[in-house]
Amino acid sequence: MATATIDIKGSEPALIGRWVDNLFGYNLFFLLTIPAVIWLARSQRLDEWPIWVITISGLVISGPHYGATLLRVYEKRHDRRRYALFTVWLTLALLGFFVVSLYSVGLGSFMLTAYVCWSPWHLAGQNFGVAMMTLRRRNVPIDIWSRRFLHASYLLAYVLAMLALHTGGTRSEVALGADDASIYYIMRLGIPPEIAEPALWILGPLYLAVTIAAFVRLGRGGHVRHLGPTLMLTATYSLWYVIPALSTSMVSLIYAAVWLSINHSVQYLWITTYFAKRNDSTPPLRFLGKCLLAGSTLSVVPALLFVPGILGSYVPYVGDAEIMVFTIVNLHHFVLDGAIWKLRDGRVGQILLNQKMKSVDKTVDRSKPRNLKRFVYALGALGLATPLYFAVESKLAVTSDSHSFVEGSASRLAFWGKDFADVQAALARHRHIAGDSRGAVDAYRRAYEIAPENIGIAVRLAALLLDDPEGAEESLRLATIAAKASEFSDPAILIILGSANARLGRIDVARDRLERALLIAERRNDATFAAVAREQLRLLGGPR
Repeated sequence: MATATIDIKGSEPALIGRWVDNLFGYNLFFLLTIPAVIWLARSQRLDEWPIWVITISGLVISGPHYGATLLRVYEKRHDRRRYALFTVWLTLALLGFFVVSLYSVGLGSFMLTAYVCWSPWHLAGQNFGVAMMTLRRRNVPIDIWSRRFLHASYLLAYVLAMLALHTGGTRSEVALGADDASIYYIMRLGIPPEIAEPALWILGPLYLAVTIAAFVRLGRGGHVRHLGPTLMLTATYSLWYVIPALSTSMVSLIYAAVWLSINHSVQYLWITTYFAKRNDSTPPLRFLGKCLLAGSTLSVVPALLFVPGILGSYVPYVGDAEIMVFTIVNLHHFVLDGAIWKLRDGRVGQILLNQKMKSVDKTVDRSKPRNLKRFVYALGALGLATPLYFAVESKLAVTSDSHSFVEGSASRLAFWGKDFADVQAALARHRHIAGDSRGAVDAYRRAYEIAPENIGIAVRLAALLLDDPEGAEESLRLATIAAKASEFSDPAILIILGSANARLGRIDVARDRLERALLIAERRNDATFAAVAREQLRLLGGPR
């Protein structure tokens, strides 16, 4: 979001100053939280953000930042006409790509790659634009070389991020969702490390040099004290991309996609809320509420159309339809964002929009399609309600004592493509209690398919498979995975592992696992597992 060309100068310099200082404080806060994030990652061994953090941030932060762009270009008729190339034709083109992508892995992967590669550039544009705006608001002289050096700093940071992303054998993440999905994949260039690593260490010092040069030139004439916001913005972008690209030892959470997305979205909403207040006299809370509903309409509702119970059966790659919705929504946002903030004046604006916009248009549009607007906001409310419904439904299913209710909940959630592992595990338990062993195995298999990292589900499934004459091999495989994850220190898992080996005729291995289970259980004074291990050993002829 390059906001450097926005003309919001007016008769309220004190308000502008307070707003700029607040934005400076926010970026300073973001930088100061990085050590806390690193400490949490190391002390708590956090490998990824909890799912509730992703869900909440997506609904109340990322979604509204898409909505802010939609309101800017679609709410008023003259804006829709002015940006028709983007609001109509490019939007229709992206919708076409979306539909075809649901039938083409190649095109879908290309669109995902385009999003991943464009995202750092989009964020660079926003930070550079805001940096230039804060400099102008503080009357810092910006000559051509100061601007070129600062722009080169962001450009080199982007190049470093792309090198890290496309180096062969790396799993660098530069955007939210910047990883291979179950069907679509990122088309990485696979640059050989022997080429990429020297390039990184050449571009790294060059980045540092041009960044220092930019701030040295900008600080001339006693303006150093006015460079705080610009310094914070540049440092933020460095933490997002430059440092992770140059240091493979950095904790992944320092540039976690969720953390990056939250900061970007809040910064974006900060600026657009202020702009809406100055341009349309829209109260901030009202504007943010409209952004929340509009963003939810765009980012949540389309994915609901492709759930298994609606259009899912007609789409071959429906499993990643939600990923493709997310990808297209972001590409649409990038396109519109470039149009509404970068094309307000200058040669590019004159060519594409056929006019030159030097000031903010405060004309009130009296021709809003109110019924359509209400319908969109109603869809947005639906989009906000559905995640809440999924959370409540799954919570009730997991805690319910009613077999029929759990069956119904699992069926309803499956209709919406929300086969949660804990719900399927609860369903399996109820079926097992009801004597439906085959149904319990099927539900546990589904749960394990959804969450293969859940060792508890693997163990319960392995135990049930011991009662199946044809399930010994699968039981042994699952129990082995669980035993390795627990470093062969859990007597319950070792008993299952020993029993599975015994079923397959591997008596010596089975006896070894059961003896280890007995030893561990006795050390822990666990009489229950010790008794089970002894009984299993007795059936094998006793300990060696």
